[in-house]
Amino acid sequence: MKCPYCGKDMEKGYITTNGALIAFSNDEPNAFYVDSEIWIARSYLRGAYNEAYHCPDCRIVATQYSEELNKGNKIKQETDRRWKQRQEIANEGKKP
Repeated sequence: MKCPYCGKDMEKGYITTNGALIAFSNDEPNAFYVDSEIWIARSYLRGAYNEAYHCPDCRIVATQYSEELNKGNKIKQETDRRWKQRQEIANEGKKP
């Protein structure tokens, strides 16, 4: 793949996370909840990852996300439910 900025060849690799989801959002990240319309990768048993390309000169990373992963809301609704549960559990120990 060619870099869209400088036109040189990009290095093939992966973007990874030790969490269950990689997503794009226009909003600032939240430690407990991901509100996103674009999911790049997700995993239940290990960190999520997705094939990507890196330009060392321009320091950009490009990846293509799956249309299948972003179809429908069933998976998104389940993940949203789980994130809300985690947030509630984390907040139980805090005093108002």
